[in-house]
Amino acid sequence: MEMWPVLQRQIRWFLDRKNQSGLITAREFLIHLDNPLRYQVCQGATVNAFIYRALIDASYLAGQLGKTEEAGIFNQEAYKLKTAYNEFMWDGNSNSK
Repeated sequence: MEMWPVLQRQIRWFLDRKNQSGLITAREFLIHLDNPLRYQVCQGATVNAFIYRALIDASYLAGQLGKTEEAGIFNQEAYKLKTAYNEFMWDGNSNSK
């Protein structure tokens, strides 16, 4: 319970960085041939997947704490992020062999 305000601020920090596409823009680690220790500010797949799971977990924790309104908000934000992720990050037409 004492960590709840910290979790709320962290989730808010990410949600404040949601762009028009519905994805989160944040720093993500990239492996690049000429600079293996590089961070890039982008709408990366990895960071957005991480934030999606954080929202799901925050929703669960809010429910356990009896904060049903926040649980619903976090769950709704997770759904919206998943929808944007699938729309903009997933390429169902590519065929990798």
